[in-house]
This record gives sequence, structure tokens and C-alpha cells, in this order.
Amino acid sequence: MGLQGQSQDLESYVALIGKHSPDNSPGLFPSPDARLAYWINAYNALALYSVVQAYPVKSVKEIKWFYGFFNRTKHLVGGQKYTLKHIEHEIVRKRFPDPRIHVGLNCASMGCPTLPPKAFESQQVIEDLDAHMYTFLSESRNVRVDYEKETIFLSEILNEFQADFTSWYEKEYEIENATVIDYLKLFLPQRDKEFLAKHPSAKIEYVAYDWRLNDQEISR
Repeated sequence: MGLQGQSQDLESYVALIGKHSPDNSPGLFPSPDARLAYWINAYNALALYSVVQAYPVKSVKEIKWFYGFFNRTKHLVGGQKYTLKHIEHEIVRKRFPDPRIHVGLNCASMGCPTLPPKAFESQQVIEDLDAHMYTFLSESRNVRVDYEKETIFLSEILNEFQADFTSWYEKEYEIENATVIDYLKLFLPQRDKEFLAKHPSAKIEYVAYDWRLNDQEISR
């Protein structure tokens, strides 16, 4: 049935987002995990709702030019109007400095991490994000090691938000000058870890972001 067939449910959820948020209804979100789950779910729902309203399109970049889908389209969230850009960068990234947020947020594009099959829940949001990070980094479109060329191909997400990954790692392990590879080693298969340990100067190439619409759930 897809999202088009569930548009009424999505619309109802978006209406709830418009009324309540951790900022105007803190009693509904008593823990950091509850607030994290809310903001990721809100971002994903608002992005999907905007696509459903504009469908059919081939890319979110068609909905408003020059990234207006993210930068200029405002959504009602807890009585305030925010863009997706504001939610991602000013709320989620600043309030929850954990790089796993980047595999929870989905912008309805092929280059994004796979959309979670269900909304995040406060009781297990951290565990679910951890599982999503393993999944994201196990997909060859996001991480691929070419042993012959001594090159590792990475998703552009790992480049754009590189500072989020390295700063978390430096704080967690009390080191300086961490690299995105250091973070990846926490999740990569043993063979890849051993290769990178033996080839510390392996070349890194970032794969261009795929902005085509991830419309499988929307259209089917």
C-alpha cells in the first residue's frame, strides 16, 4: 500500500507534531531518549509528508529549487515553525551530539540511510540507532573497500558530517586527531579492520550523494 495509502495516518501524525514537542510539552518527553526519538521521528515524518504532498517527483530537489525543500519549507512543530534544516542542524545535531543520529534521519532520497520500518521509541532508540549504523556501514553503497586499489569508498554522509564522527570519537576515547576511519573501525567487519590497520594510508574516495527520490514506500 505504501505511504500514499497511509497518507491519512501520516497527516494525523504530522498534526500531533504541530501541537506538541519537547519544547512546549516537556512533560510528555521526560527523558533525553524520549526527546531524541521525538525529533528524529518528527524530521522523518515531515520529510515524507512533504514528498507525499508533492508526489510524483523524481527528487526532493524538484519540490523547491536550491535545496528549498530543506532550507525554506517551514513546518509546524510544537507551535513553532521550523525548516528541516533547522531541525537537523540546530536541534538534533546540537542537542544530541551522537553520530548515530545520521543513520536515523531520512530525507527521502536514495543517498540517505534506509528509512527505519517503524518510528523510534524512547525505550530503545539508542539500541535501534546502533543497529541502523551497523546496517548502514555494511551496505556497499556506503562503505566499500577495494583491496587491490587500496582504496575505501565512503558515503558522502561520512564526509559532510565528518566532524560529528571524529569529535565524538575523540571525546569517547580521549584522543586527539581522530579520523572518520577510526570511527568506522568500531563497526566494520574484521577483514576490513585488518586491511585498514595494515594500510593506514589507504586512499579515501567519497561517493557523490544520490538525490533521486526513494519512492518505493511511497508509490507501491
